[in-house]
Amino acid sequence: MASKPPRNKRIDRRKYLSALGMVGAGVATAGCSSNNESKDDTNGSNGNTLIVGQNTKMSGDEPLDPHRATRIGTQEVLFAINEPLFRVNPDLKPVPHLAKKYSMNDDATEYTLTLEEGIKFHNGEKLTAEVAKWNLDRFVNESPMGYLAGNVSKTEVTGDYEITVKYDNSFPLLPRGLSSWNSALVSKKAVKKAGDKYGQNVIVGTGPYKFKNWSRGAFIETERFDEYDWGPNWVQNTGPGKVKKFRFESHPEPTTLLNELTDGDVHLSKSVLLSDAKKVEQNSNTGLKRKKFTRQAYLCPNTQKEPMNDVRVRKAVTYAIKKDAVIEAALGGEGYDIWALMPPMAKNALSTDRAKETGQQFNPEKARSLLEQAGWTNSEQGQVRSKGGKKLQIDFLTFTISREKKIGTTIQPMLDEVGFKTNLKILEAGTLYKKLEAGEHDLVVMGYGGQYALETLSATLTSDQSAKKGGTNFSLWENKKFDNLLQKARTFTSDEKRNQAIVDAQLIVQEQAPVVPVLAYNKILGYKNSVSGVDTMTNDHPWWPVKEYLRHLELEL
Repeated sequence: MASKPPRNKRIDRRKYLSALGMVGAGVATAGCSSNNESKDDTNGSNGNTLIVGQNTKMSGDEPLDPHRATRIGTQEVLFAINEPLFRVNPDLKPVPHLAKKYSMNDDATEYTLTLEEGIKFHNGEKLTAEVAKWNLDRFVNESPMGYLAGNVSKTEVTGDYEITVKYDNSFPLLPRGLSSWNSALVSKKAVKKAGDKYGQNVIVGTGPYKFKNWSRGAFIETERFDEYDWGPNWVQNTGPGKVKKFRFESHPEPTTLLNELTDGDVHLSKSVLLSDAKKVEQNSNTGLKRKKFTRQAYLCPNTQKEPMNDVRVRKAVTYAIKKDAVIEAALGGEGYDIWALMPPMAKNALSTDRAKETGQQFNPEKARSLLEQAGWTNSEQGQVRSKGGKKLQIDFLTFTISREKKIGTTIQPMLDEVGFKTNLKILEAGTLYKKLEAGEHDLVVMGYGGQYALETLSATLTSDQSAKKGGTNFSLWENKKFDNLLQKARTFTSDEKRNQAIVDAQLIVQEQAPVVPVLAYNKILGYKNSVSGVDTMTNDHPWWPVKEYLRHLELEL
């Protein structure tokens, strides 16, 4: 049985990824406060408003409903309002939060979840087993991320504060799935009363801040929930929050957001462009925190099409890329090298040393040697290689998005230097995805963000996620042994066995090179010097700033 320490379904992943990359988050107007009324509260002692700058439009096309939302900007707001049953602690383990404890049977087909008593929603509704069951059913059946809870066969209320969750097959990952922000609990009474308008003008949770106001296209405001005292036990302040209100302001234009942070009203932002990080750091009004982040950029070779169907050619691409140069050109230096698909701080990822040992580091001569072995030859360095009268010519696709475009334009001459004829095509997302689904590419720049190796590897490299089937395996790679290892990892109740299966799957990827790891991003947090608590917030969790609840509890002006 696991308990809380004492307190001090398959989806269209391409559409989900596309949603994460979109600049937009808001919905309709709610409340009656004007911009001026909100700004009056900005300065002061403890009756203050902390302004968070976002690069979203808040246009109203995604509800503030964790079971229906997908975007990062929406997540940032909802972490203040709604909470899940479990949290991921600094040791990267899911532990009970709104749940008090849980137990799992030997084959992971039945869970008993016991809830904390005394938790209530912002509208006064008590958190009971009946409300938790309704939320879990809603998440599983209505959320695009409901697959994180597995194929639930039955949920039952087995006590006033106890629910039982049953599966036909082993599923040992329920606590992890129920730590997702998408699984956070909403007020059943509020949803029933608001109907389709829930998430538009009614938003109710159990979090440290409650919904106050939404001005379409301008800002979303939350207000301190003074009764909150159940923050995670590893944060210094478990509640209530130190700041009276948060206002999430929309500043989609990068220069405007930068100016608002350095010289305007914005106190805090993690949406500033990486290329602007040094400007924030050097400004006398602001400070900057940076941390290695679990979002990576990589290349997907089309493994079903010549020349990338040859593992030697795929490895040659990796050896040809000088990653530091790409990081500097595309990110202004705000990133780090990776030698495997998963960044090393992700759960179950290869260590940096093992990734280096089994991967391919920058070595143009090794790239040329591998191409020679594969039959692609030339008479002098820099000349386009050929085999049987056919040139080593590839279509290299990338997005019009600035950093992805720069990744492509920086890598192109590196490939040409070892003998490729690289036709770089910079395409709008819709056109690019159509080409990927049709397999009309040789190489493409891609990005993915995920804290768990199992989920990321499954989405990007398993056969059933092939881009030709609407998934996000843009390499079109198929390897039954790899697929089987990940499938086993989902059913192992032993953490040790699960880890080994995921490591073994990654070693197959290292050997077969169906992806070309390039870089992973830093995440930056720019803040006014008047904001305190930033050091505590950024140091407590390896996955900062994904875990937004730290921000709401630790910061003050």
